[in-house]
Amino acid sequence: MKRWVSLHDLILSNAGALSKIKGFFKYVKKGVDDGVTYAFSNVNEQDEYFENQMQNIQTFINGLKEVTQHADSMTRAQKALASVIIKLSCQYKSYSLVEYTPLYRIISSLANYYDGVRKIESRISSDEDLKLTDTLKFHLSNLEASKELLIRRIKCYVAQENSLKALNKAKSKNENIPIAEDHYQQCIKKCTDISSSAKAEIEKENRERVIDLKKNLISYAELQILHMKVDLPIIQGSYKRYNRYSRKNHNRRIYR
Repeated sequence: MKRWVSLHDLILSNAGALSKIKGFFKYVKKGVDDGVTYAFSNVNEQDEYFENQMQNIQTFINGLKEVTQHADSMTRAQKALASVIIKLSCQYKSYSLVEYTPLYRIISSLANYYDGVRKIESRISSDEDLKLTDTLKFHLSNLEASKELLIRRIKCYVAQENSLKALNKAKSKNENIPIAEDHYQQCIKKCTDISSSAKAEIEKENRERVIDLKKNLISYAELQILHMKVDLPIIQGSYKRYNRYSRKNHNRRIYR
């Protein structure tokens, strides 16, 4: 059994290492693609619309990456807080049931408070995950896809330019002109098609992004306000119970 477990762990570790290696090579390939497309192609973007869109998308990606990292950190902290509150709730509840002591009322009050708060904190954690972090990650992924689409378009344009050079060379040598002409026309069609589809896709994505971000972020803010409204009476109730118990204790000491 131990041997099987160790073999299973080894397979999992190897699979994890393989996944990391694949991710690394994918990252390197993407970097090389971007670098080759922009630094070494010697092709200037002729369409001002696509040039502006690429700049806007890259700026948006950089900003969204930073915001997503902060949202991830906040969500992890909220999950950790919810986990701690659940543990505190269980501990105080078990202490309040052990025996009746002078601190029973305080412990019982704390147990009730943490029992109420843990549900709210868990909901806050879920809302941050679904309405905030997942929304940001979704649009970051869409922006990366839009950027890749524009890179494919530039590659098509590079292929079109190279095809034109090959056609001019064929004409100068007066050989294989029909083949070169046919290939050039195919490149033009491919570049035209991807340009029109890229423009439609980017405009659609821009509209949907604004609507979705507005909807989800407003919904997230409203849920946070709702949770605070639910949380406030629990805090106030616990505070009142604690004060009531403190006053009773104080009066008993005076009468003694």
